[in-house]
Formats: sequence, structure tokens, C-alpha cells
Amino acid sequence: MNYLIFLLKKGLKSKLALLSVVLTIIVVSTCLFFDLRNQHVQTFESRAQEQILFDIRQKKHYTPKEIKQDPHDAVSLIDSDIQVNKKIQKLLHKRKWRQAYKKQIAYNNTQLKSSPNNGTETSKYFKESLISQILLCKALIRLNLADQSEDSPTTGTSFFLYIDDLVSSVLIILLVIFICSQLYTKRFANLLDKDTLPPIDTGKNILSNLFTGYTLAVALSVLAIGFSFITATSISGIGNWHYPFPYYTSQVPFNIYRPQSEFVIPTIVLRMLSSCFVVTCVYFFAVLTKKSLTTLLLNLLILIGTNQLTSSVKLLSKIGQYLPTSYFNGVSVSSGRLSFLAKNPQINEAHGIEALIIWTIFFGVAAFSVQYIRQHTRN
Repeated sequence: MNYLIFLLKKGLKSKLALLSVVLTIIVVSTCLFFDLRNQHVQTFESRAQEQILFDIRQKKHYTPKEIKQDPHDAVSLIDSDIQVNKKIQKLLHKRKWRQAYKKQIAYNNTQLKSSPNNGTETSKYFKESLISQILLCKALIRLNLADQSEDSPTTGTSFFLYIDDLVSSVLIILLVIFICSQLYTKRFANLLDKDTLPPIDTGKNILSNLFTGYTLAVALSVLAIGFSFITATSISGIGNWHYPFPYYTSQVPFNIYRPQSEFVIPTIVLRMLSSCFVVTCVYFFAVLTKKSLTTLLLNLLILIGTNQLTSSVKLLSKIGQYLPTSYFNGVSVSSGRLSFLAKNPQINEAHGIEALIIWTIFFGVAAFSVQYIRQHTRN
């Protein structure tokens, strides 16, 4: 127990751990600052304003003579489009959410009917975007609340998911790799393992080291989750628990929507498990190589590299459900986005929990085996 407390104090007092805490707070605060600045971008109201401005620019291309002789009533259609979007804007401004979304659905359906069916990627993407907006409107009609920016959410629950998706999935993993690479290789002096000098059982030695790493990793994850949630909530409120969140499925080519509450628990569970897996993996390579730089580079290459390439490299996509690195981004996994991009429906939270636990145990046993063999070889 004294050895475990010693390791915990050593880890918590390290400059790298303190720097990681400060960096996490700065990054989360910066993201919230920019989200607050851009919270009105990519909303139905801003899209309506953009469409109005676009229509006005289009109308300016016509001369008075062309307007008078226009055989296809193109200008009349532009004027009608402007009036519809102004009506949507006005309803949203008056907080008449249901009326505004019904108007938006009608407008999108009109756009779908008139859009060209030429089979191009642009046309396909445009139609899919319109259908997704219709589904989002229907979800918001049931809740009768304002939509928020898709790219810059500011309410507590939505911002936490945003941070875990864009920041924690890479930043926390990187920080854990750096902290544990330093922590676990400090024990080696000229390749001599100083941790084997005290009369401590090998199993207890490993468990104490791993528990220290788990504590640091989980504390960092909780900091990112808690700080992002609390700061956003204190400014913009907690947000509606059932606010629609984009969900990806191979059955349709466009986004459907589910309550964001469905993604909170899976995201937290995968964040904690993936953090513990990274600690165990770093510990194994630290024991194996006994060198800080080698341990750091190997883990960056294997963990971060594999994680970033899973959706784009065909071989990794096919076996993605078995790779623990596929589950570093809990939001991407639980929302089905990763399985959609990788074209592998087996990449889900259930397989993620299973894979992370199995691989954590595997690297833990491997680390024990290396230390056990070394100690008994010397004896």
C-alpha cells in the first residue's frame, strides 16, 4: 500500500501531469469560446438568411428587360423563394418553433422535387442533406424547441459530446501516452529496473504501477468531461436531454436522428476503458524496451496511427471491430459514424467494450510475463 501511495504521489506531482491538466482546461475553454462566437452559424435561421442573400444576388443578374420578358418566371420563383425564407426567419425569431419547422419541411420538399436528378455526387449530397434536415425538423417539432448549431453546440450535454468527439478522442490519448511513457520508464537506470529492488511481489508491483496509470488517465478523462459539461452548462444551460443527435446507419445514405441521451453513457464508458487500455499498452512497451523515447514513439505509431487510419485503410476497416484503437472516439462509435465510414457494421459499443477489456488484460498479462521471466532468469 505504501508503494502504491508513493507511485500515486510521484505521478500526480509530475510536471507533465500538471501540464496536461492545464492544457486540457485551455483547449476545452478555447473550444467553448469559439463555439459561443459561432453558435448562430449552421442553424435554420442562418441558412434561411444565406438563401435570401443568394437569391438576391441571383436576381441582380437579371436586367429590367429580361425580368419583363422572362418566359419561365424565374424571377417570380426567386421572389417566392425569398418570401418563404423570410417567413421561416420571422417564425424562428418569434420562437414559433413548430410553425417554422413545418414551413421548413414544406420548403425542403419543394426543393427535393425541383432538384435535378442527374446522378452526380453534388446532386446526391444536396438531396441527402435536405432529407436529413427534414428528419431533424420532425424531431424538433416533437420537442418544440430551438435548433442549435451543428458545428458549434454550446449547451452542456451537446458540448460534452462535441469535446469528446473532436478533442478527447485524440488529446486525452496523447497526454496519457506522454505521461505514462515518462512515468513507467523512470524506473529504469542504465536498463536496471529499480522497482525490482524493494521486496515487492511482481504481481503487486505491476498492479500498483497500472493502478497509478489508471488513476491519472481516468482523472484526466473526468476533467475533460466534467469541465466541458460544467462550463457550457453554466453559460448556456444543460440543454434538452432528448435533443436530436445525428445517427448513421448503412440502411440509408443520410443522417437520421436519435436523442443525444442515448450516446452519453456509451461515450463515457468507452472513454474510460480506452484510457485504461492505453495505460496498459504503454506499460507493456515501457517494461519491454526500458527506454522512454522508444516507448513513446512505438505507442504513438501503434495507437494514434491505427486509430486515425481505421476508417480509410481497407484492411483495418475489415478487422476494425477487433482493434481496441477503433474505440478511442466513443461518439463516433456509438453514433454509428465510424462503422458507416469503415463500412463495417460490427464496429459498435458492445464490441468496443469487449475488445478494450480483452486487449487490456492481454497487455497486462504480457507485461507480467516479461517481468516474471526477467526476474527468474537473473535468479
